[in-house]
Amino acid sequence: MRHWLVAAGLLIGTVVAAETLDTGGPPADTGDTGDSGGDSDPESAVFGGDTGFAGPDRETGESGGETGDTGDAWTCADRGLWVGNITFTSEEALLDWADEYNAVNGTIRLYGLDGVTDLSSLECLHSVKGTLELDRLSDLTSAELPALTEVGSLRVVGNPNLASLSVPELRTVGTQIDVEGNGLLAELDLSSLASARGLQVTGNPSLTRLSAPVTTLPDGLTLARNKRLARLDLALVDVGPLTIQEMGALTSLDGVSVVRASDVVLTDLPRLKSLGGLGSLTLVEGTLLIRDVGAPTLNGLVRLTRVEGDLSLRELQVTSLDGLEALSRVEGTIRLEHCPKLTTLRGLTLADMPDLTMKATPMLTDLTILDDVRSVGAVRDARFEVTGI
Repeated sequence: MRHWLVAAGLLIGTVVAAETLDTGGPPADTGDTGDSGGDSDPESAVFGGDTGFAGPDRETGESGGETGDTGDAWTCADRGLWVGNITFTSEEALLDWADEYNAVNGTIRLYGLDGVTDLSSLECLHSVKGTLELDRLSDLTSAELPALTEVGSLRVVGNPNLASLSVPELRTVGTQIDVEGNGLLAELDLSSLASARGLQVTGNPSLTRLSAPVTTLPDGLTLARNKRLARLDLALVDVGPLTIQEMGALTSLDGVSVVRASDVVLTDLPRLKSLGGLGSLTLVEGTLLIRDVGAPTLNGLVRLTRVEGDLSLRELQVTSLDGLEALSRVEGTIRLEHCPKLTTLRGLTLADMPDLTMKATPMLTDLTILDDVRSVGAVRDARFEVTGI
């Protein structure tokens, strides 16, 4: 093993030898992924300074001592497992650590490092049982992790010059992926992703490509304020909350072919031409809200049969409710608000109509579908109110 010199002041925080954990099962709770300095967690350490890295040996947790081995650098296969949480605050410490380890049973955090322009030093990193966090790396322009196959969670936040994030072999994420506030990020490659609890991609105004073939996200998908993202390279079938909002360039929902969602919120999508990507949606277990969407019809919702919360249609340019013919039950209130071209309720064929609220729909005059319903809750409009039909 390489001979490491332990310099005074090298270790910021406290390093305590930790037992090797069983990497075959889920990781222990790694706690707060924030600053680790001064943390009482004995498995947390912060490395920085100008003299490099020194600390527990790979996998054994024992202090690195002189071994007499001063040969060539190890291959990826020769590197070991780091047990515990670790935060880096200097580039040199990161480089030295990465030459020793290729896996982490805990959380690894890169925070506020100057001079780190890429992640080539982590080319051997293949597993992180806790969180992998890239946070406010001002000089980072490219983040490619070609060997990484699994993480507990992934956070890439506030990196102003990051243009590309590629994790092409990442298949398993224990909980959440958060990619937020990376002003120049144009491409997000998660092209092998098979399992994750949730995906949140928000506030990346330069993003033009998102690739993630995962089919199930039980904790939800949130896409917001990615102003240049025009299409989605996704394969979703089952999702928790589905939120897509403030995406001014988005023209299609292809790739979001969900059958079931706990909530669906589509707002501020003025260039969205069609709701056709939702053509497989049959059940919304909570609220369905569609607001300020450019699609001229609701025909993309042709298989929707049930909404167990409110159905809210606001600021749309539809002239009728055609496309909702399969809808047989709405548990909450139907709200039609600020739809200036809506002239008829045609398309709404519910046998039992819940409360119906209409607001700022000046052209709506055809309410004849109410003649054929079995029961109606309260019907409210700025012009009239009818209850107990």
